[in-house]
Amino acid sequence: MRAVEVTRFGGPEVLRLADLERPSPISTDFTAWMPISVAASRAQLEAVLSQLGAMLRAHPRLESASAWIRLPNLPSGSFDLEMQAYVLTRDYDDYTAVREEILLRLMHIVERCGSVLASSSPTIYLAPKPEAQPQAAAAKALGSGQG
Repeated sequence: MRAVEVTRFGGPEVLRLADLERPSPISTDFTAWMPISVAASRAQLEAVLSQLGAMLRAHPRLESASAWIRLPNLPSGSFDLEMQAYVLTRDYDDYTAVREEILLRLMHIVERCGSVLASSSPTIYLAPKPEAQPQAAAAKALGSGQG
């Protein structure tokens, strides 16, 4: 087998031609933000982060050493989970199929943990009207009885 010498910054490196001719997968960056509803409890968020991280690191089509998921800040409208991994493929169509599969798995994990994805539209929470203060109601009744 023939060898080729390649000089790099650290000194010469010998590569076999067979290694150069064999196609190797390229890593295609997969980065996503997943908005989780602010109604999620701390326990739900911890479960989502744990299970999503485990899924990313165990996925056979992802580079496990580079996969991560984090909660980068506290919410303004949702808990935005940030994640990144590298998809091991040379083909763009294959990359998009793996990305879709991962996103569907992420949604399933969020639902299984008892949470939901945040809505992109504003949510209005209606609270019941507070009851009138007893003293104010009594004063009003006394005032209307005099007359």
